[in-house]
Amino acid sequence: MTDIFSVRSRSSLAATAWQWAQQKFDSIVDSSSGILGIRAATGLGGSFCTAERANEYESLILSNMDRLPGFERTLAQALEQIELCIALGKID
Repeated sequence: MTDIFSVRSRSSLAATAWQWAQQKFDSIVDSSSGILGIRAATGLGGSFCTAERANEYESLILSNMDRLPGFERTLAQALEQIELCIALGKID
């Protein structure tokens, strides 16, 4: 799990990491347990920096919310990080 989190923050590899995470989402959720599993699954989007990725990420999480009890806070934090990144990009 650590590798995917470090890879997704590199813009050159972020698209590949996100595609992998979407394809393996069930495995990520199923192989993780408790709060760490929920945070791993919902924390995938925290380094994104586009509205398109934010929408894809939010849709993925919301479509699986029955499998992710207590996901709301981590989802909100990730979406906030994305919004801040987008806002900072508009400053440049």
